[in-house]
Amino acid sequence: MGLKDPRHLSVRELISIVYLTGDLQTESFSNRRAVEGTKGHKKVQQSREEDYEREVKVSGEFISDDLKLIVEGRMDGLYPVSQTRKTALIEEIKTVMESSPENWEESPHEHKLQLLSYAYLYCMEMKYETVEVQLTYFNLLNEKEVNFHKRISLEDASQAILGLTSSYLFIWNETARRNRSRNKSIKKTDFPYGIFRGPQREMSVAVYRAIREKDILMVEAPTGTGKTMGALYPAFKALSENLGDRIFYTTARTPGRLAAEEAFSDLLKKGMHCRAVSLTAKQKICFSPGSKCSPSECSWAESYYDKLSLVLENLEESTLFNREKVEELAREHQMCPFELSLDISLLCDLIICDYNYVFDPMVKLKRYFQFNRGEDFILLTDEAHNLPDRSRDMFSVSIDKDQILSLRREIKDRFPAIGKKLNSINRILLDELKVLKDENKQWDERETIPEGLRKFMGMFLEEAGSGETTPAILEMTFQLRRFYRISEMAAKEHTILVQRKGKSGLRLTILNLDPSKLLELTFRQFQSTILFSATLIPYEYFSRILFNRKDIPFISLPSPFPEENCTVCIRTDIETKYNRRDDSLEALCESIYRATEFRKGNYLVFFPSYGYLNKAVGLFEEKYPTVNIHIQESGMNEDQRTEYLEKFSSENNGPVLAFAVMGGIFSEGIDLKGEKLIGAIIVGPGLPGISVERDLYKKYYEENGENGFHYAYKLPGFNKVLQAAGRVIRSEEDKGLILLIDSRYGWSDMRKLYPPYWKNILFCKKTKEMIAKIDNFWKG
Repeated sequence: MGLKDPRHLSVRELISIVYLTGDLQTESFSNRRAVEGTKGHKKVQQSREEDYEREVKVSGEFISDDLKLIVEGRMDGLYPVSQTRKTALIEEIKTVMESSPENWEESPHEHKLQLLSYAYLYCMEMKYETVEVQLTYFNLLNEKEVNFHKRISLEDASQAILGLTSSYLFIWNETARRNRSRNKSIKKTDFPYGIFRGPQREMSVAVYRAIREKDILMVEAPTGTGKTMGALYPAFKALSENLGDRIFYTTARTPGRLAAEEAFSDLLKKGMHCRAVSLTAKQKICFSPGSKCSPSECSWAESYYDKLSLVLENLEESTLFNREKVEELAREHQMCPFELSLDISLLCDLIICDYNYVFDPMVKLKRYFQFNRGEDFILLTDEAHNLPDRSRDMFSVSIDKDQILSLRREIKDRFPAIGKKLNSINRILLDELKVLKDENKQWDERETIPEGLRKFMGMFLEEAGSGETTPAILEMTFQLRRFYRISEMAAKEHTILVQRKGKSGLRLTILNLDPSKLLELTFRQFQSTILFSATLIPYEYFSRILFNRKDIPFISLPSPFPEENCTVCIRTDIETKYNRRDDSLEALCESIYRATEFRKGNYLVFFPSYGYLNKAVGLFEEKYPTVNIHIQESGMNEDQRTEYLEKFSSENNGPVLAFAVMGGIFSEGIDLKGEKLIGAIIVGPGLPGISVERDLYKKYYEENGENGFHYAYKLPGFNKVLQAAGRVIRSEEDKGLILLIDSRYGWSDMRKLYPPYWKNILFCKKTKEMIAKIDNFWKG
């Protein structure tokens, strides 16, 4: 959509975008309220007289200069002009759980705006000068109705909607003006690094072409290609040609976010006049953690919207609003930093964020994806190999009986009404536990969630959201609201899993088996989607898992680095299968030691699990006590991660042999160039541990005629291997060793998965053979 193309907005969307005032409040919406509200609407409508018309559509055009806004709506009810009725009456119905407003004046202003906007659109359409309006509140608990009735002139109604539309058209016009200036600067901006790195130009051309054609593209680009700038630069060039209005850059981890921030900063240095915001998770950036977003509990929420306009009107141009910048601005104006970052995003050309803000049904940004803004979005998704598992997690949800019971015990005296709702949920889960025990099962599948569970969850959400609360109740509210939402979305791509935990515990999970159907709903909201990663092998797997298709446009780029700088050595005589690990442990430790003694430097050794890692470390330290080793611990915080990576610094005392877990925080996203890392040793093919959940994935794909073991275990595992191996060669000057240890690496079906840029592959079955080949590589 171009800057001047007509835009369609509903009345509700228009109000949600333009009408902001007062304090910031925690959203009280619950899905049960929405469902019950719909039922309440129907009850009111069905109680009306025969000439009453339901869900009547209205629309109107609003023009400023050469911009055209089309506002549409659906009136809840209408009594049209007839022989017995001289003036039409328009009704707007609102459902409430608490008491209704006492009069028209005390009704929420947005309710009156909505009704008056309908009145104006209807009067203009029918050429009426006056109309009657009725604001009806229907109490869902006692089913009582309260009505406020007024006679409205066309002139009075016009003040409401013209105020909204003029504000929107002003913002749109200012955005168009700013975008014209922005586009000129982008067109003048050269590639920031002078020349493209190897296949980086090919990637940029392909990305631009996909955006121009409003298409999907998957790009596999080896580590060091410069994927971040290879995607961002053509995307901004596309903006300058009015091929999109805004770019979303999604990442799975902090290093990806930092890379995008750095790339954008480099574009600004070349003269590009654009804004970007980098969104930080609410729990990390919140100034008042554990409090409700309301002025009664958090001072940062007070008069939030009264301050917002001034802040947005004075935003710096050509700026990256990263976490530090947002926090600084929020403290200066005493505003919620998380909400401020979201509002700043409305005036940004680039939004850098975690996958959650685009894909997660509970976290995704409603201001972009629930309401139609009349904009075209471009999606750039980095580290796309993470999206299958991340999206399954986002579309799945669990509740734990022990947590329900624990919270009930904690709050039952202070919050007896909430405690009762939790007790009802607990009783339902207890019945499920009894069934498993009677059937002597540790787990089982169900086609539907237990009867009554959603009802009591909805009652809990209403009760917990209506008054005083605690951090523990807030946390449970989030979990149960998520469960309620996912339960509404669940279809044949989901299954219900019940599992026993110990003697009296139970976990109930709505498990997503195939994320492609729900991902498709998100991809449709973007005019173009670009997914890229160093590891998208095999392409057909990712195409199927993410898009439920096997014909998604795909390019695989060659490595930009000299192939002789890296060797891949494969030990096929050491078994690392679970039942053979003890027998091969000594040979494994010897291989690690001998592989690292020829060239002194820093090495990373990756294991498939902490248990295997710790067992190997115990024997390695016993056999080679003089070697300086460093170990990844489970659950490391930010400071501990930083300390771990600092061991690889050239200023550190001597080389380090570091042990880590495949698929963990150090197997992807870290950038250890040059002598900081000269080798990666990967133990096993990275297969995920056997679990009920993965076996259910396997079963699902097999029932759909596909290779379930490959989809659930083999291919996700090998992508972890490729990511770990990618830590070694990070620049043209790097030279390094990749050593894979497991007999399965020699199997023919595994060899088919090796990336094309693994040129120097050396298979060996004995330690002497491995030593000779590694020695020759370093001498060469």
